[in-house]
Amino acid sequence: MTNTTINKIILSATTAMFLTACGSSGSSTPTASETASAKIQAYAVDGKKPKPTVADYAAVGIRVTNLTAMNALVDAKTKASEVDDKSELEALLASLTTDTTAPVITLIGANPQVLTVGDSYTELGTTVTDNVDKGLTATIDATKVDTTKVGTYTVTYSVKDAAGNAGTKTRTVKVNAASTQADKEAPVITLTGANPQILTVGGSYTELGATVTDNVDKGLKATIDATKVDTTKAGTYTVTYNVKDAGGNTATEVTRTVTVNAVQVVDATAPVITLVGDANVALKVGDSYTDAGATATDDVDGDITANIKDSAGVLNTATAGTYTIKYNVSDAAGNAAIEMIRTVVVSNQVIDNNTTVTDTVTGLVWDKNASDSGDCTAPKTEPTIEQFQTILDYTKGSQQGNDKLAVVSGFSLVSDDTRYQTSDGWKIRLKYGIVTQGEDAPKTICVDATNEAHPTLKALTRDAGTNEVTDLNTGLVWSDITIADAITLDGAKNACTANGGMRLPTLVELNTIYDRENKKTVTPFTNVHNGQHWTSTVAAADSKQNWTIAFDDASNGGVATRSGSIGGSKNNTDEAWYRCVKTK
Repeated sequence: MTNTTINKIILSATTAMFLTACGSSGSSTPTASETASAKIQAYAVDGKKPKPTVADYAAVGIRVTNLTAMNALVDAKTKASEVDDKSELEALLASLTTDTTAPVITLIGANPQVLTVGDSYTELGTTVTDNVDKGLTATIDATKVDTTKVGTYTVTYSVKDAAGNAGTKTRTVKVNAASTQADKEAPVITLTGANPQILTVGGSYTELGATVTDNVDKGLKATIDATKVDTTKAGTYTVTYNVKDAGGNTATEVTRTVTVNAVQVVDATAPVITLVGDANVALKVGDSYTDAGATATDDVDGDITANIKDSAGVLNTATAGTYTIKYNVSDAAGNAAIEMIRTVVVSNQVIDNNTTVTDTVTGLVWDKNASDSGDCTAPKTEPTIEQFQTILDYTKGSQQGNDKLAVVSGFSLVSDDTRYQTSDGWKIRLKYGIVTQGEDAPKTICVDATNEAHPTLKALTRDAGTNEVTDLNTGLVWSDITIADAITLDGAKNACTANGGMRLPTLVELNTIYDRENKKTVTPFTNVHNGQHWTSTVAAADSKQNWTIAFDDASNGGVATRSGSIGGSKNNTDEAWYRCVKTK
């Protein structure tokens, strides 16, 4: 049995004993605690019963310091069962001791309350709310109001809750002179409803109205002029409101703006996404990739490119695979564009077959290791100069900033001074990227061209607007402008910097744009110059000199310059042609 149950039994018994003591049958004499509990319960049921005292509460174990407040809380109850337990009385006491919030008085009716001399004062009343106590009413003091005299008076409202927290409020009562006296105060017009009032062409105009208040006159109505409103035409119109009281006082004119808008056309047209660049992109593992993105236009919202959401972040060029980049956008009306897709295929250029390497781009199958010249056996042969170039990675060579070509991964070639023989008489020296004729070449690398795909080795495009040529193989962007004359190395460097922040190419980079078959700069360059061209590659033998390449068939230093190989090293006092480059 719980303590609460025990307490209720005891208190119920106490009630019975109290009734016995008051004249009911029974012979038991109640204890002081039982008598006090019965008295508290009786007061809760009927507030006219004797009020419990501090001693009564103490007899049931409740220490009360604010007797009036505690009795008010008990009196607010209506059933004996709500106070027949010590814990219930403790809860009332707790609410009493923790309530520090004053009750709030809210005025009913106008404030200020305006009367005329001779009128009778009618109290408009209030409401009272409290966080604990219910049914509180405010005490009203309107003794200062004198309706026989013009003046401004104050009515005071006060209330106190059971915890002793007091709340107050005042109302101003203004007693004006009778209308027969001089009235110099104009009425006031207040609009009701929206201002501006928004309509659509073809809609109907509905007057929203206004209210008028005056210090003397009651029930005044404003004169409304809405004759200028024309809902058949889009535009902005004005409605005027005026009124005059009995004393001849004219109110300040009030206006309402009525805006009639054209019929709105529902936007049901989706925006259009346009890919920038190719929809299909092929990359090699390890390549860097910057997505070209897309543009989006809408018939209503205009350019909404900035709102495009794409999935370019899924692309990982370190891992071979097919990646899909999706582009989506919606206009302000919620119309979604047709999704655009770019497919990016990342593949390994070469497949290592242990002793051979298959180039997935060209279809050529190469020996992984070099052989002595003349040792290739069918179906393998010595490669042509063009075939050999397909496995030279000019991009890596230029990125390293040295003067050695890099071979694509998977081969065992060494970038030393060894010469490699080709089938058409050319020799390649990887140390300096030299392509020569007439020298011994002890090594070669055998290739099986049975399944050769015959790729385009030079994939270049020229932009006539910028006078730039882009090499899609190397990723280099070349300047193709007319140069007046050969200049010094420092002059060439400065000229390239001034040309949009370009630079001089390395020896490896410059060697990629020489057409050996036709002994000239490769197509589609249009501004070509015969003679030595500067590179940024410093000569190994003399750090004060840089390598140049001769773009003609003249002899220079014993090297067959018609091959487009190194023409020799030149110091900073010599002059040569130049061509500027930048990385895409």
